[in-house]
Amino acid sequence: MDDKPKAKRRWYQFSLRTMFVGMAFACCLLAWMSSSNWIRQWQENRKVLAVLDETTNLVFDEASFFEIIDYVKLAHRIEIQVSVDAMPERHAPGITCNLRGVTLKAGLEQILSSHKLTYIVQDGILMIATENELSRAGN
Repeated sequence: MDDKPKAKRRWYQFSLRTMFVGMAFACCLLAWMSSSNWIRQWQENRKVLAVLDETTNLVFDEASFFEIIDYVKLAHRIEIQVSVDAMPERHAPGITCNLRGVTLKAGLEQILSSHKLTYIVQDGILMIATENELSRAGN
């Protein structure tokens, strides 16, 4: 008796089942992706990360921390939030810097590092926090 037709039929059935399972998985994945906000959040984060690569001038003389943050928000049209722990003392000395032709990322890192602060981009928002806050949040 010839087993070739039987083997062909089994292979055909196996291929159909595999294709059906693959299509079902793809449909479920597509439904999940379209129902979740992760694509929108990813796109918003990419926009903020692209802004961080833009060249800027950060020239301030005895400016308050929030004057600098407000300038960056307006000049680069991004949302910035500062955690409560990252807010400077009420009578903190002003910040003086003369950074010309630097990326916004480099300028922010220089200003924030002098105050032991850092930032992350989350949900399309540049979030400024203490390094301890972010390390606790990551755990």
